[in-house]
Amino acid sequence: MLIVLSLAAGIVIAGSPIVFEENRGQASREVLFLSRGAGYGVFLTRNRTLIASNDAKVVQIGLVSAKEVKPEGVDRLSAKSNYFIGSEPAQWHTGIFNCARVRYADVYPGIDVLWHGRDGQIEHDFTVGPGGDPRKIRFFFHPRREPGTQLRGRAHRRQGKTPQAPRLSGWPGGRMPL
Repeated sequence: MLIVLSLAAGIVIAGSPIVFEENRGQASREVLFLSRGAGYGVFLTRNRTLIASNDAKVVQIGLVSAKEVKPEGVDRLSAKSNYFIGSEPAQWHTGIFNCARVRYADVYPGIDVLWHGRDGQIEHDFTVGPGGDPRKIRFFFHPRREPGTQLRGRAHRRQGKTPQAPRLSGWPGGRMPL
């Protein structure tokens, strides 16, 4: 049975497709993939995701007791990113491939994480394969969020919008017991 759990991170970019690029020196060394949009940046490392707003607010999201894995770009796009920093060509980063998604394979036994864009939002999906146990999926946030913004896999969105519970497919009744 294949189970897909999706949590929206609640970041919206009007009219821009969400793409990821491999870090080739345009970000801190611990960052392996990044995505930038109007007012924010998403930085993927081996063991956590940092979401930074342009006004220097940063939230770290991680998985409790997950295996640290190197993410891989999925669905390479024809677009490339270029960074011309200063007047020295040695500081420039050019021809950086873009991809539509980034996969973390086997973060828990039988469970993968896939970061991607959907309807102008950045999301991550959990794919639970044979032998995988979705009850192992646990998040941590730093700085800690307000009470009620995260509870054992249920993603809630602020800004006066209705909270969205995880979407599941392949699970009896469409909901995972939490």
